This record gives sequence, structure tokens and C-alpha cells, in this order.
Amino acid sequence: MTLSDRIIETQVGDCRLFMLRTTVDSVVSFYGSFATRPDLTTNQDILQDLAVALLDKGTTERDKFQIAEELESRGAEIRFHSMATRIAFSGKCLNRDVTPVIGICAEQLRKPSLSEDEYNKVLPRLQASVMQSMESTGAQSGSALRRLIFDKNHPNFAHAPEAEMEMLSDTKLADIAGYYRSRAGANEFVLVVVGDFEADDVTKAVSTGFGEWPDQNVSRKYDRSPVEKSGSPVHIPMRDKQNLDVRIGHAVDVIRTHRDYLPLYLGIFILGGNFSSRLMDTIRDKEGLTYGIYAQLNGVSSEFCGYFLVRATFSADTLDVGIRRTNELIAEFAENGISPEELASKKKTVSGSYKVGLASTGSLARTIGTNIISGLGAEYVDLFASLVEGVSVEEVNAALSKWIDPDKLLTATAGTLGT
Repeated sequence: MTLSDRIIETQVGDCRLFMLRTTVDSVVSFYGSFATRPDLTTNQDILQDLAVALLDKGTTERDKFQIAEELESRGAEIRFHSMATRIAFSGKCLNRDVTPVIGICAEQLRKPSLSEDEYNKVLPRLQASVMQSMESTGAQSGSALRRLIFDKNHPNFAHAPEAEMEMLSDTKLADIAGYYRSRAGANEFVLVVVGDFEADDVTKAVSTGFGEWPDQNVSRKYDRSPVEKSGSPVHIPMRDKQNLDVRIGHAVDVIRTHRDYLPLYLGIFILGGNFSSRLMDTIRDKEGLTYGIYAQLNGVSSEFCGYFLVRATFSADTLDVGIRRTNELIAEFAENGISPEELASKKKTVSGSYKVGLASTGSLARTIGTNIISGLGAEYVDLFASLVEGVSVEEVNAALSKWIDPDKLLTATAGTLGT
């Protein structure tokens, strides 16, 4: 019997609940997510980040210390995550504590205090995080490339850190509270529970906590596809950063359910997915231009496209030749494609990594939840390996030729240039 054969799906109010019992003794993990779809043109993504940072800081019924004490006494944990167009949460507890822990999670999501006192503590921490990113060559080059590729109304756009600091400073608690109360709800709400539990106990706990949580009917207010863009390379000057981070890439108008996604993912993994990739073999091992260079298909979801990304680190002395050789290798790769031997090897790597990622109840709950939200279905957890195995060399090469365009590559660098 496959994993998906053992998954129980039921509807609890506006929540799609998926339950999978495993042999892990006494432990239960859960992962949930609901749509928010912030209006990016009015910086609602910043409001969402701040709201999520406040979710574990107390509710209208209990302060954060009371909640923390109850969770700690049970050895349980709950975490909240701000995603591009959704808010997610995850948790773990003993099976005897499923009812109270899911109840606490529902209380935090439905009745956050969003207090002025806690806001005044959270804001400086977020500002400090942005300040820290300003000292990172990787963060600076990465966000600069995303601004080159995407307009502000696309979820993969990244604010310049200076602009983000200004937006954080200008944000008012009333705006955060207004945003959260208008967006938080059982909007395309998915909850996955994995572990050692009784299905009736979980269903009752979810019904009590979330059964009457209304759907806010949030609508999409962002661009799904990229706007065709071109531009000169961008450099972010930074003092005393002799190793420069480089980001090269362009938009790829493919969503997660597109038939080319998996062939393209495998092709890009062959190009730069690990230490035995084409880029590593040539740019690092043979030519000695870098200690590390990677490629990936990034930022793809079921609702919006992502981008092809190459990331590398070069010294000031090797920067120009490193970028030139990287671009040449990408062009050769897109034109000539991959070999059967490369595909066979990387299929084993990708499938093996996926299976290892299902080893814990927490990772299994997150993977199933992500697959469902992505429109792939709960059964995808069993299908992935066979789908990977079924991809042909011809399909990979056709996807690479179609979606990787060397003439559209954009480049962002950050660090100290040589004199």
C-alpha cells in the first residue's frame, strides 16, 4: 500500500484536512497553509511579514508567556511562516496533546493580540535582519537580480534593502492589523497531519479550532507571468568584500504544474545542482575560477512563474572571465543539451534526495501539503520518483532549448571591485 493510499481526506468547514498515520510512536506533526494574496503594489507583503512575526506573541485570550509555558510543558512547538502569497504554519507534539496544541495554533491564527508593545519589539528585530542582509554579498546580488527580472507586482520581486527599511519604518500597527484581519481565513486552507494519532481526535480538534473560520475570498492582485525585460548588468558596491557574489538568470514562464517543469528542473540540476554538475566540473575544477557555482529553477509555484538562476562567487581578479565563461557554458548547454549518462545519474540523485526528505513526520507533512497546494495532489508523494524516471533525454533537451535563452540573461554582482 502506498503512502497516498493511506491518506484520509475530509472537509472540516472550509479546511481540507489530510491525515496520514505512520509507525512513528506517539509523535504527531502538522503543516498548514492558507492563501492571502497580498497587493504587492501597496507593499502588503511587508504588512504580512510583520503580521506573521507577531502571531506567536500572544492572543486576545493569553499572553505569549502563558502560551510558551503550555507548549514547553508538553514538549510541543508551533511555527509560522510568511510566504509570497500565503501564510503557512507547522507544529509537532505528542499524540496525547494533539487537541490542545491544535487549539493553541488556531487561537494564535484566529485571535492574535497584535499589540503595540510586541510590535515595538518585533520591528527592530526585522530592521536588524534587513541591515544584516545589506552586509551580505549573496543577499545583495540575489535581490538585485530579482529586481532586474521582475516588476514590483510579481511575487518574486525583491525590495532593495534601503527601500525595505523605509517601508518598515513607515508601517503602522493599525495597517498590519487591518491587513491581517481582512486576509487571514480559511482561504484555500489545507492542513496535513502525519504521525501516530486517532483520526477522530484530529478531526474534532480541527473542527473546534478552525471549523467556523470563514473564507475571506481573497483574489489575485499580482502578475502571474513576467514582463519581458532587458538591462545592463547591475553592481552593488560593498567595502571590504573581496569575494564577489554573482547572480545570473532570467524569468521562466513555467508554473509548477506545467508539463515542462520536471524536464527543465532535471536539466538545470545537471547544469548546476551539485558538486558533480557541468558548471562545477568546468568553472571550478578544470578552470579554477571559483570555489562554488550552482544553478537552479527558483521561485516557481502553482500560481506564478519563477526564474532560472546561476549563483557563484568570484574574486575581483577572476570576475570578468568567470562571468564570461559561465555565460558561454550556459549557451553551450542550452544548445547541445545533456547526455543519457548524465540524466541517468541525476535521476538517482534527485529521487534519492526526495525520499530522504520524507524521513520525518514533519518533512512528510510539509511535502504532502506543498504538493496539494501546488495542484499536484496528495498522490504526488508516491508518483514523484516514477515521474522522474520517466523523463527522457529528448524531453530535457527540448525544455532547455525552449526555456533557457542565453540572450536574455541578466547579471547582478555585489562586492568590492578591483582597482
